[in-house]
Amino acid sequence: MLVSRQLNTAYWALRAAFGFGPLLAGLDKFTNILVNVGLAILFGMTRVFGYIAMLWLFGIAANLISTGTYYDIAVRDILPGIVAYSLARVTEARQSVVYVEHRGETREAA
Repeated sequence: MLVSRQLNTAYWALRAAFGFGPLLAGLDKFTNILVNVGLAILFGMTRVFGYIAMLWLFGIAANLISTGTYYDIAVRDILPGIVAYSLARVTEARQSVVYVEHRGETREAA
């Protein structure tokens, strides 16, 4: 099986978003949780830390929902949580693909 350009593009877009986003947002935090997850994703550990980012975002949403307020912010955390899950799954799909080259030629998947 060949890697499609679309899959590769989606992988890098998700990796950059979930790497730089938490990194930049977490610079002013005391716990550096965002920074650590962001760095792990940027350095290529997207399969594991995609799931960790998802659980972390779902935990924030659950906390907001449990207070009985801020439902709109909870939804805004659930959606990136789903995208973090997608990053982990795209990484799994990407890692299961075999790259094939024919003497300098790159062939696209059908």
